[in-house]
Amino acid sequence: MIFVVIVIPLLIPKTVSGTTPPSYSEFPKVTISLLQPIQTAQVGPRESHEVVFNGTVSVALNSATSVLVYINAEDTWGSAEFNPTIFLFTQNGEKSFIVRVNPRPRESTQNFGTLRVFGRWEVPEKDLSGYAEPSEGAIGRINIAQFCKFTLTITHPFVELESGDSYLFTLNIHNMGNGQDIFGINVRNLKELNDKGFKIYLSHSLVVIEEKPTELPIQILVETPSGIYFKNYYSIEIEVNSETGMELGASPQTFTFVIRIPGLESPIFECIIGTIIMFVIIIVILLVKSIGRNSKKKLKNLD
Repeated sequence: MIFVVIVIPLLIPKTVSGTTPPSYSEFPKVTISLLQPIQTAQVGPRESHEVVFNGTVSVALNSATSVLVYINAEDTWGSAEFNPTIFLFTQNGEKSFIVRVNPRPRESTQNFGTLRVFGRWEVPEKDLSGYAEPSEGAIGRINIAQFCKFTLTITHPFVELESGDSYLFTLNIHNMGNGQDIFGINVRNLKELNDKGFKIYLSHSLVVIEEKPTELPIQILVETPSGIYFKNYYSIEIEVNSETGMELGASPQTFTFVIRIPGLESPIFECIIGTIIMFVIIIVILLVKSIGRNSKKKLKNLD
């Protein structure tokens, strides 16, 4: 019997200062929602464009006469700015807010950002407060759009070759974008060069290059035609375009290789030909005069 008397008081709920803990029915119901759970951000090599999320705070007062709601937000890049930050509800309802997020420049398409909006509420007249449950919070996803940027480089863009020689050029394509890209390579003036007797072979006409920044060498074998006797310069125009760039409306890039084939200078050759022709004409004139004089002598001898 003594045991029962000691234990029973321990099972009776205690009150503090003569007050009873509030019932859950007195707590307001606070819900935070994002209207766009997924947004796409545009970034570039040195800049990025903000993404704006629209959200709402909804409150069911229950037995409270007024509720203050404070919201906050955090994102992957630590750039979240939101407005407004405090709401006062005196009746059941819904109010709007916006959150602005700025991703980092050059952010990879393989990454994505996360935005989390959370809130805290207070009932001033009852000295109650609490947090929105995780299930009542708002989580948004920020996808990264791909941008296109690439450069072309080569060590020897100018070479001198003899007629009939061949040479292997190497063109490096550097993918400076934020995602894997597909590049097409072609010789812009191929028909013109083929008509002149050149033969050109590309190691690749289509390549896939990874991001940030990755380069891939393209080899270009050029065979010059034989039988070129005059000095001249020939250009090989290599055009490179990216699949992403074409989708975004960007123009292809062109790199020009120059080949110099030594030989006779054309003006000198023309002078030589002109001199030879004049010499032949002079000889013909002299021969005609000589024949004329001989003919006159023969006629005199006959007389």
